[in-house]
Amino acid sequence: MKLLATITALLLSFSAFSQDLIEYNEGKFSRNGEELSIEQIEKLTKELKPFQRWRANDLLYKGKRANNIADNRLHRYSVAVIYTGICGLGVYGYFFISEVAGYYDYRVLEKTFYGLGVATIPTIPLLTISVSRQESWIKLRDDSFIRLAEKLNQAEMKSESNQ
Repeated sequence: MKLLATITALLLSFSAFSQDLIEYNEGKFSRNGEELSIEQIEKLTKELKPFQRWRANDLLYKGKRANNIADNRLHRYSVAVIYTGICGLGVYGYFFISEVAGYYDYRVLEKTFYGLGVATIPTIPLLTISVSRQESWIKLRDDSFIRLAEKLNQAEMKSESNQ
């Protein structure tokens, strides 16, 4: 019985090594050492349907968008400015709610929202710096493309086992 289990494990491992898996490394997809373009990955995503259609397109869209933003400094800085403005409005909202709560004599709410506003102020420059760095967008691109490659490989193995 142990011999049978060992033989089947070996056969399964050989079949796993013989499959041509999609790999992602540093901005490039490849299969058996041959580089694949983004258009080929889009085509594979449509053919294999690795999961719900919107999820595949979402990972592909996120990766392509992050790649475009990483390459375009002006776009990164404009996103950073937008994030800074939104965070600034949030801080202003905390202080405004704190003043309104103080007007209606809700001391706990007043101090809570004032504290939230004060605590949020130092995070704004950190967020701006993080969003304006190219490395953060490259990391986002790599994360989404790695997950997409894994899902494509799982779907490909599933479709081969169904045949």
